[in-house]
Amino acid sequence: MLTRWSSRVGWQGDILWISLRYGILLVCALVVVYPILWLVTNSIRPNGEIFMHPAQWIPPTPTLEAYGKVFGGGRWPRVFFNSYFVATVTTFFALMVAAPAAYGMSRFRFKGKRHIEFFLVGTQQIPPVAMIIPFFVVIRQLGLYDTYPALVITYASFALPFAILMLSSYFASIPVELEESAFIDGAGRIRAMWEIIVPLAIPGIVATAVFAFILAFQDLLFAVTLTNSDEMRTIPVGIVRLKGQQLVDWHQMLAASVVASVPLFALYAMAQRYLVSGLTLGAVKQ
Repeated sequence: MLTRWSSRVGWQGDILWISLRYGILLVCALVVVYPILWLVTNSIRPNGEIFMHPAQWIPPTPTLEAYGKVFGGGRWPRVFFNSYFVATVTTFFALMVAAPAAYGMSRFRFKGKRHIEFFLVGTQQIPPVAMIIPFFVVIRQLGLYDTYPALVITYASFALPFAILMLSSYFASIPVELEESAFIDGAGRIRAMWEIIVPLAIPGIVATAVFAFILAFQDLLFAVTLTNSDEMRTIPVGIVRLKGQQLVDWHQMLAASVVASVPLFALYAMAQRYLVSGLTLGAVKQ
């Protein structure tokens, strides 16, 4: 009888623990989903109903007017192109530079290596707002103001330190014996890196790429400072410009945010299985 009672208590305890765990996960999911639902529902409301009281989840008079303005041409196609182009080029450039640097950091011992690692970590502690004036002065002196290279160089300089640190940690978790086998077969250092190490490090590379892409895509501070013309506006700048002195076009602002977010959700969905392993396996050095 004691055994039967213990097994019953254990079974009820498991049910209680599972219910508590899923209850906490449900609350966390609601906290995350609530702003997204608010964003979507308000993007299909008329501008005058967004702040109506009491609030209603289902808009009384839904309209796609804001989406018509976003997809109807004008400046928005250029704005979306600018953001995705700059973010893509920044990601490609950061990975092409970070991968060889990270490989060297993970495979070779040389004088000053610790100082370089300390420098890379230290750059992450500097707030971006403190770098506005130096970047502005350098970009103007180079004659790159209000151009794509100005944004790409700026964003890549912020993405590179993190990318190097993350990829070097991930490369270090890959056994050196795999490269030594390639060396025996006649492969050189560069060939071994690109044909053996890089394919095995795809999860870490994908996680790093997503970080660099989001960093360049969501920036407003440097996009406002280093560009001036309408042809160089990015999505954050285009959304901010909808706020006037007398009127704020809220529903167009929200519709543009929804349209800009959809590709990012798709990117996360496609890279999800790589992100978890890329962010965890690289943290363990062998």
